[in-house]
Amino acid sequence: MSTRPTPPPGRRRRRTDVLSLVLGLMAVMYGGAILFSRMVHPIDPGLLSVAAPASLVIVGLIGLIAGSRT
Repeated sequence: MSTRPTPPPGRRRRRTDVLSLVLGLMAVMYGGAILFSRMVHPIDPGLLSVAAPASLVIVGLIGLIAGSRT
């Protein structure tokens, strides 16, 4: 049987929001990949082709920060 390690007295164990971390990391990866592919091979030179992946990266970073602070 395995038990969770108990924190030392006086220190509480911080809970981590794993879902926010995973979704944030996925959004950063997908947004970064799309943004990189748009920069290397620009399909549409419009603002929307860069704004959508950049917003994915920003939302992902917010999710990572929110997940690590809970």
